[in-house]
Amino acid sequence: MDGSPSKMSPRLRARLAILDEAKRKWDHARALVEQATARKSGVFRDGSGALGEWNPERQLRKVTDQIRSVANDVANLLAEQPFTELGEEVRELVMLARGIPSRTTLYRMHELVNTVYRSFELAEKQLRRKDEEDSLR
Repeated sequence: MDGSPSKMSPRLRARLAILDEAKRKWDHARALVEQATARKSGVFRDGSGALGEWNPERQLRKVTDQIRSVANDVANLLAEQPFTELGEEVRELVMLARGIPSRTTLYRMHELVNTVYRSFELAEKQLRRKDEEDSLR
């Protein structure tokens, strides 16, 4: 099987669509983690804090709330078989994005984002391989 859309089973197409949507949302989570890191380091000063002053904790909390929301959306997308393990991996980011993260927590978020990207690639390869095996039966 060469992976072209016309030769994929409907089941594989549906699963790959779920995975593609999860990857798209995960890209957003990655950007938010980068933004949280910038805000934590004080590099990002947009002046939108209370009374026109920069309020880093408030800004960082807004970003971590967004991270948690996006990660939760991705985890919900991946809640069904065959993605349950991947969904649990994503839920770890939901847990890490509570409150105001330390630098160590932000580092762990970066690691987790990259690990999940690798897991997406592996899941796609496994889905394609299984579909190919099923089509040979």
